[in-house]
Amino acid sequence: MIDWNMSPKDAIDMPHLVNRFGTFDLEAGTNAENLAPVLEGMGFETSIRDLNSGIHAIMITEDGLIGGADSRREGIVVGE
Repeated sequence: MIDWNMSPKDAIDMPHLVNRFGTFDLEAGTNAENLAPVLEGMGFETSIRDLNSGIHAIMITEDGLIGGADSRREGIVVGE
C-alpha cells in the first residue's frame, strides 16, 4: 500500500504469491501464473492453485480509516 500508493482494497486484490519452504504457490486465474516460467528458470518449484487468504487491512489517514477486505472469501468492510 505504501510503496505503490494503493488503497487497502487495491493491495488486497493483487494476485497472491506465496513461497513456503522453496515452492512458489501462484494464484490460479491471475497474472501471477505468468511468473511460473521465470521462477522455474531461477530454479524454484511452482504450483498454480487457488489462494484465498481472507486478508483484511486498515489504513489510518488524516480523514479517518480506510478498510479493505478480500473478496476471494466472505470478507466485507463495514463502517462510516
